[in-house]
Amino acid sequence: MNSIALKTFVGLRQTSPDAPHFAAQPRLPPSHRKLRIVAGKFSPKLQGRNLRVAVVGGGPAGGAAAETLAKGGVETFLFERKLDNCKPCGGAIPLCMVGEFDLPLDIIDRRVTKMKMISPSNVAVDIGRTLKPHEYIGMVRREVLDAYLRERAKENGANIINGLFMKMDIPKDNSSPYVLHYSSYDNKTGGAGEKRTLEVDAVIGADGANSKVAKSIDAGEYEYAIAFQERVKIPDDKMAYYEDLAEMYVGDDVSPDFYGWVFPKCDHVAVGTGTVTHKADIKKFQLATRKRAEDKILGGKIIRVEAHPIPEHPRPRRLLGRVALVGDAAGYVTKCSGEGIYFAAKSGRMCAEAIVEGSENGKRMVEEGDLRKYLEKWDKTYWPTYKVLDVLQKVFYRSNPAREAFVEMCADEYVQKMTFDSYLYKTVVPGNPLEDLKLAINTIGSLVRASAIRREMNKLNVEMAAAPAATFTVGSTGSLGQRGSSLPQSRSFGMKFNSQNPLKSFCGLKAMSSVRCNKSGSALRASFTSKAQKENNQNFNYKLQPQASYKVAVLGAAGGIGQPLSLLIKMSPLVSDLHLYDIANVKGVAADISHCNTPSQVRDFTGASDLANCLNGVDVVVIPAGVPRKPGMTRDDLFNINAGIVRDLVSAVADNCPDAFIQIISNPVNSTVPIAAEVLKQKGVYDPKKLFGVTTLDVVRANTFVAQRKNLKLIDVDVPVVGGHAGITILPLLSKTRPSASFTDEEVEELTVRIQNAGTEVVEAKAGAGSATLSMAYAAARFVESSLRALDGDGDVYECSFVQSDLTDLPFFASRVKLGRKGIEALIPSDLQGLSDYEQKALEALKPELQASIEKGIAFAQKQAVTA
Repeated sequence: MNSIALKTFVGLRQTSPDAPHFAAQPRLPPSHRKLRIVAGKFSPKLQGRNLRVAVVGGGPAGGAAAETLAKGGVETFLFERKLDNCKPCGGAIPLCMVGEFDLPLDIIDRRVTKMKMISPSNVAVDIGRTLKPHEYIGMVRREVLDAYLRERAKENGANIINGLFMKMDIPKDNSSPYVLHYSSYDNKTGGAGEKRTLEVDAVIGADGANSKVAKSIDAGEYEYAIAFQERVKIPDDKMAYYEDLAEMYVGDDVSPDFYGWVFPKCDHVAVGTGTVTHKADIKKFQLATRKRAEDKILGGKIIRVEAHPIPEHPRPRRLLGRVALVGDAAGYVTKCSGEGIYFAAKSGRMCAEAIVEGSENGKRMVEEGDLRKYLEKWDKTYWPTYKVLDVLQKVFYRSNPAREAFVEMCADEYVQKMTFDSYLYKTVVPGNPLEDLKLAINTIGSLVRASAIRREMNKLNVEMAAAPAATFTVGSTGSLGQRGSSLPQSRSFGMKFNSQNPLKSFCGLKAMSSVRCNKSGSALRASFTSKAQKENNQNFNYKLQPQASYKVAVLGAAGGIGQPLSLLIKMSPLVSDLHLYDIANVKGVAADISHCNTPSQVRDFTGASDLANCLNGVDVVVIPAGVPRKPGMTRDDLFNINAGIVRDLVSAVADNCPDAFIQIISNPVNSTVPIAAEVLKQKGVYDPKKLFGVTTLDVVRANTFVAQRKNLKLIDVDVPVVGGHAGITILPLLSKTRPSASFTDEEVEELTVRIQNAGTEVVEAKAGAGSATLSMAYAAARFVESSLRALDGDGDVYECSFVQSDLTDLPFFASRVKLGRKGIEALIPSDLQGLSDYEQKALEALKPELQASIEKGIAFAQKQAVTA
């Protein structure tokens, strides 16, 4: 589903303020795209023929890929079953696409120069004031655009096959062909197709969200949205309103996690919506979208209904051997905006260019390394855009007040300029630092107001219509529930908010932010304020700070991990009470940490007699208690000491806070987590969704080491680590690294061994003075913060953890899990799909050792129970 992109923070701008209208430029000859040919020196030269490539799927990605391949001397076969296919799609394309892909003006139905962004309370903001006379957003029908790109590919020599791709036989070596099985419908008007096969050297999968090519290479699954769209023929006088105007509606009524739209086409409008989280209610959301636009489409007749899945993020695997995925098949649709057409065509072209370059214009065989250049270029260019839009969706689509803030923010001309520059030109240049700062301040102010209003309305059922329009000040002083001094109501009230914490990291050493937002007459206030009250515009102050809500207990708080971990947890704005427990020396730790000016109250508890008091009413229990590793000591050497400690502490948890999240740090985790599970079972309170072995340090190390080795931005790197939490049971899945990166066999071996032995590296560096306490505290604090966000309602929290699992034949296994209010909402099986040969062998090799550690822990707990 393509739509108007609102990429406020992407920083993409037009290269030159006086750039000409792309569409007005004369069409360049077919040879204008020159490729630098650098064939792999080991690529065999083809004898008596050119490279043969199949492109499966005839949308923008497939059409662009097929044209580029054919122009580059590659024998090209483009498969498409529905040559008149009308995919449900907003149909918006950026101005740069007109020039980059040399599109004729007659395929553009409408040139949108104005937009209305309409809030949940139907406050409308007009967008487009910053557009230059030649600038517009093109609106196309997919059936027209797709057919044009396919025809152009055919003109350049591509073979168009009206056929349905069924499956693919994968060759056993690097030179044998792929065998494609398909049903041919060429020269057929109906009935079953004719079964045929085709041998090719490489395959580009451009066959959409339900890609069969992706399934053939075991590319893994991803979350997807359902897009539902109706083509509506409306009266001419109504159509005149939409001549150069598009509308976007936001609100829980039209979609809980996306938006509804009305986009103009040649002689009708497209009315649609989409959702990831509530697919069964899509028709209800569509009805609400029509209702919101009712007065402008009154008298319209539905002429076509369309529905289709839309990917929400890139697939775990996008390349295997000589098969690559592009467009929706690869998952290239942006969150927040839903833009897909440009990125589909661009990825198709980039992949084809990599093949042409690697094959020396079709003269040599290609290999995986040639196609991987496309992925590396794509990720380097566009991965930050996807990350930013993912964050924006989480921040602004999470509630109606947040959407009100979003619409309010869109009224700012600088926001509009950044939005349209980023969407129209896809060019990165620095922004205006002063304006960027103002934008950040206004954004924070909008979000603070949104959160404050939402929380207060839920708590007090406040009638906001009784309040005058006002200027808000968010101060760095004042207490929770501070009263506004100049409210004219008969009773005053304090406003506070409980942060959904969209910025997923620690807040720093300040308890709150200081931001002044003096923008009056905002859309947010307009939605809750009567006309007469707007005229009585007064200023008053709200003193706001995050309302901490959760109790956390650290058991072993005086130890080498416990002390820094307690400090980091103290920094979280979601923690109201921090209970620190140890058998000795914890009083001073608590006193020290309590001086930090963050919201949580710190209490100390010493000895077994005080443990029940420590655990009473706690939401999250973190257990770093135990003895540290010493030089020459394996994790299993720790077992006899730490197993008893964990057993006793978990037993107390079961008696005093059985519903808490229990997070085990005490080593060896591969055994202590099964011990904890057995203890909880014996107490009759075991909930496998709430018991976690904290393996986050393995992920932290993997991300750091990979970023250093591949010279990547650390904030973008994500390497899932599975298995267990000791030695060879730690398995970093480097093939799943995001953004995509290529590794030699030597690099894979070296990185894997270093990640597995990183704890020993620290123990030896400290020369017997300690183990990896600081990095462990950091990693554990990250896991605690993720748990708190999940408890607070964030619906998109994922971490790796050692948990009860059915992903393998082992009873416990570390993998990525999705966290929610009730603990583990889902295990993520896609990480174990499509592993490299090295990873698959390593996975099988770790199982016996991990199984032995698990059984050792279970046996210990059961023996202790019998003895008791």
